[in-house]
Amino acid sequence: MNMRFSCYAQPDGVTAQQYVGVISYTKKILGFISVTVYWTNWNVNSDPSVLPYDYFPGGEYPLPVDLKSTQFQAYGAKFNLQVNAEQSSFDFVPVASALDIGSGNTALSKTDYLTRYVGAYPPVAPKNSPFSSYTTAYGSSSNNNEQHIQITQRNGDWVYNQLMGTPVVSNCSFMCPSNNILINGPAALCSSTVYNLQNLGSAPNTTVAWTASPTGIVTIVPGGTQATLTANSLGTVTLSASISNSTSDCALTVTKQITSGNPPTPGITIRSIEPLNHGTQMDVTVNTTASTPYLWYVNSALVFTAYSTNATINGGNNCNVTNTLKVSVSNTCGASTASTTYQRPCTGPNFIVSPNPATGVITVSTTTSGNQNVFASKETTQSKIYQLKVLDQTGNIIKQVNYNQGIITTNVDLSNLPNALYTIQVYDNIGWTSQQVVILK
Repeated sequence: MNMRFSCYAQPDGVTAQQYVGVISYTKKILGFISVTVYWTNWNVNSDPSVLPYDYFPGGEYPLPVDLKSTQFQAYGAKFNLQVNAEQSSFDFVPVASALDIGSGNTALSKTDYLTRYVGAYPPVAPKNSPFSSYTTAYGSSSNNNEQHIQITQRNGDWVYNQLMGTPVVSNCSFMCPSNNILINGPAALCSSTVYNLQNLGSAPNTTVAWTASPTGIVTIVPGGTQATLTANSLGTVTLSASISNSTSDCALTVTKQITSGNPPTPGITIRSIEPLNHGTQMDVTVNTTASTPYLWYVNSALVFTAYSTNATINGGNNCNVTNTLKVSVSNTCGASTASTTYQRPCTGPNFIVSPNPATGVITVSTTTSGNQNVFASKETTQSKIYQLKVLDQTGNIIKQVNYNQGIITTNVDLSNLPNALYTIQVYDNIGWTSQQVVILK
């Protein structure tokens, strides 16, 4: 037995499949001939003249069940049930129906259902409303349903005034979203700046209340449709302007995200420094509340851009000398830096690179070390090369060679590299040493 049922929402002005219902069973005749019998096979298409009422602005009702997360199970049967619900609520009373536009005596178009209705400017006959006072949500091509499915103090007073013949005729058009009302001012507050409301229409008895959340990051001095903000500390706040009108019972709140303050002076911590080796020798951290990225410099050269407070960076190619480590943090208001000095120990073999500058193949050879034999104070030894690396200026390893038995000299072909400064690193089975070579063709 096979069953298939599909239901789709009313489409907007087109003919499309809206319902499918099929129940059938298949049996075998003579054991190998399949015959399918349909108990029902029904297909219904939508009428393009029927408007999709659940889509228009009006009274929003939440669905009692979240269809997207509902679990369907069955025992003794196999089925595939798929439910797609684009919204968790639907409009059960469109605005035009709630206001009884046309009083049922004239056909309403799609435009009538998407119109913004204001009691101060009522629609004319035959599409007029029997009500005197009303304000609806802004009608547009996008769904803008609102919940008005319960009696509150505000709509209760509205009904009372309507029945007593003393309706309050609201006109909130001066603060409609179509005016694009917004808070005008910079997104970064560095010191003190004036913010003001833009595109707000004029109406008597209109007040504006300014707030910022969280509190303490900025100081607000309100002044009607504008406010002066002063940065107290680094942080992000939401500036809100709550607009209200006591005469027409209108209210609106607009917001703006603002970053406050200059970046604080960072602190640097060097957690560890390794001997001169493989190009990522320094473990560091920055202490700051400033936003990323953090720029790390060694001897004035940018070596790393970090997006976390911890980083492992190339500490430079100089050992047993004083190096300068600097970090810089910045935002729209400016930049701040901190620096410290350090020395990196030298380990590993002594070696020479020739020619330098080079055009292609270089020769890397170890020299006699300064480590003297304890039994013969004048005897010197020559280290062997067990591993060799070539690094670019950003510390990336672009070539690596291993010598399992160790050698005292080797040739390395760098002819495929572009003109630049490179670092040669040599490991003698004890430590690493680095030298720089210039490729100049």
